[in-house]
Amino acid sequence: MAALKFKLTVAYDGTGYEGWQVQKTGTGVQEKVEEALAKLFPSGPRVHSSSRTDTGVHALGMVAHFEVARAECRMSPRKLALASTRGCRKTSG
Repeated sequence: MAALKFKLTVAYDGTGYEGWQVQKTGTGVQEKVEEALAKLFPSGPRVHSSSRTDTGVHALGMVAHFEVARAECRMSPRKLALASTRGCRKTSG
């Protein structure tokens, strides 16, 4: 099974998040990114970052990556970028 590795360059407003990492209590940004990717890839890829942030801290240019089986990737890189960005946006209210 050949895997594809995707690099993410992430920027986010950390207000309302408990930092980057998945948390037992509260919501981490990584959790939101993984939820968005799970809507695109049945395997629910795990995201690995180069760093992390604390509660309420913002990030600009944070690097992360995920891997998926080549057979799961059925959209162009551009469509994937648009779909994953849309899946991570915070909704108002």
